[in-house]
Amino acid sequence: MSNDLTTAAAAVKAYLDANPGATLAVSGYNDPTGNAALNAELSKQRAQGVKAALERIGIAPDRVALEKPAETTIANVDAAAARRVEVTVRN
Repeated sequence: MSNDLTTAAAAVKAYLDANPGATLAVSGYNDPTGNAALNAELSKQRAQGVKAALERIGIAPDRVALEKPAETTIANVDAAAARRVEVTVRN
């Protein structure tokens, strides 16, 4: 999803409206530096914020699931790029 959540979310909502069986998985990531527990909490808060924003534009809460990332951020990724939220469409 792009950094402009409003624009990207509108496209995601349109897709979900056209595909009633589709759902979203929202995962938060962090950079690998610093306190691991604090970073995990920040990642969770980022993901919760995106989930809330998606729900505010009219996406039903039961169609947006928070998911722990399957992979962790690797150390050689730029810290700013590592701090992100990914939204995946599931059909």
